Amino acid sequence: MFGLNELFLPLLGGYIFVTRWYVTRYLARQWSGYRLFFNSAIAGAIFLALSILLVSLLKQFSPVAQQWLSLLFPAVYPYLDASVFAFIVGGVLWVPFNFVQRDKEALAIRYAEEFGGPLQVLLAKAFSETRQVAITLSSGKVYIGFVTKLNESQNQEEFVLIWPQFSGYRESETKQFRVTTDYAPVYEQIAENPEQFAGISIDDFQVVLPTADLESVSIFDFKVFELFANAEAVFNSGDELIDA
Repeated sequence: MFGLNELFLPLLGGYIFVTRWYVTRYLARQWSGYRLFFNSAIAGAIFLALSILLVSLLKQFSPVAQQWLSLLFPAVYPYLDASVFAFIVGGVLWVPFNFVQRDKEALAIRYAEEFGGPLQVLLAKAFSETRQVAITLSSGKVYIGFVTKLNESQNQEEFVLIWPQFSGYRESETKQFRVTTDYAPVYEQIAENPEQFAGISIDDFQVVLPTADLESVSIFDFKVFELFANAEAVFNSGDELIDA
């Protein structure tokens, strides 16, 4: 019979594995507490079964290993050795698995598109296609830039991380967007004169925006923006002629 101590360690190893392995990490953050516990228990049970087999083989074919295991683990807990091995396996196996599955961003995009909400789907689209987004905050501040990291939890969309190219504001009455800052010249200066900007990287300009402060998010294309701006100018000039 297994004691609680012998079952807890495999469960903990299973939890570490499913929350760290790229393939299951995103999904684990969507699971409820009961489902996360259940899936961690399944992984822990698999690791425990493999560990029992491994310990049995070691004891059968290696007298030295049997002696050391007998010294380290008291006979009153017959499966404690396998339980510890199961914890170790679950605690470290995700490392080589992640090394093999290096493209974690592709997985994040796929899971966001399949399981995410509207915000995550849009951000995943912008991220995968290297397109800019326009983000308006509740304060009226506007950032335009590239998404640099996808949030991995659809239930806890806490932030959006972008690399800004422009920023500005929306006028309080008309909601028209006004550009006040163009980051490109600054980025070029830093890239062309690294010795002058020692210790400063363009990655330092990334902005973390809490989702609670977002008013709207959309794909941004500067050519389309200019078309709308030109159309607006023509429309306004027509109004001026009518007023005259």
